[in-house]
Amino acid sequence: MDIEVSMATRQMQKVVMLSVPAYTTIEQAINLSNIAQYFSDVDWSLLGSDKLCVGIFGRKQDLKHIVQTGDRIEIYHPLQKSALDARKQRVADKKKISQNKT
Repeated sequence: MDIEVSMATRQMQKVVMLSVPAYTTIEQAINLSNIAQYFSDVDWSLLGSDKLCVGIFGRKQDLKHIVQTGDRIEIYHPLQKSALDARKQRVADKKKISQNKT
């Protein structure tokens, strides 16, 4: 079965395409892909936790999930700041700038 394993950081994005046998789990596919070698600063012991979760095409999955032909396994790490917090910060910054102009 042909699948992809992908991960991205601010510095780099990597997609590894590989063929795996039937009944391969997400965890096995990640190990077979050797994607960890490209991200040495990642704590791979956290794989499967909320700190380093996995999914297929944007849907969170368990490491024991069996992959299907054409799946793209994605490895997610937590956001530094939630979208709501980032928006609040931008609004506060704009208010501060406009107050300094007057």
